Amino acid sequence: MVMPVAEKGSKRSYATTYLKIWPKTRIRMKIDKLLSTFHRWEQTPAASGEQVHFTKELLAACESIEWQVDELDKTIDVAARGPSWYGIDRIELDKRRRWTSNARAQV
Repeated sequence: MVMPVAEKGSKRSYATTYLKIWPKTRIRMKIDKLLSTFHRWEQTPAASGEQVHFTKELLAACESIEWQVDELDKTIDVAARGPSWYGIDRIELDKRRRWTSNARAQV
């Protein structure tokens, strides 16, 4: 349930802040770094210490990005219950949903 007052720690205050910041660029940079690391991993000899390091780095990056995209999806869902309350329209919500879906597919 969306709270009518933006109390500290409320879903509304969190969602409003997250929607205004819209961390798309930051997540996009993390995905680009993930892809770069993946390409280095592909070129590294199998079972080498370097490949083990890259594997751990890739898994951690995937988990981090997935968590951020999940949080963004949750925020979009909260805002979709009352878009005008958050100063966002349905077109922008749909655009953000498509972006998170594409980001998730890349990861």
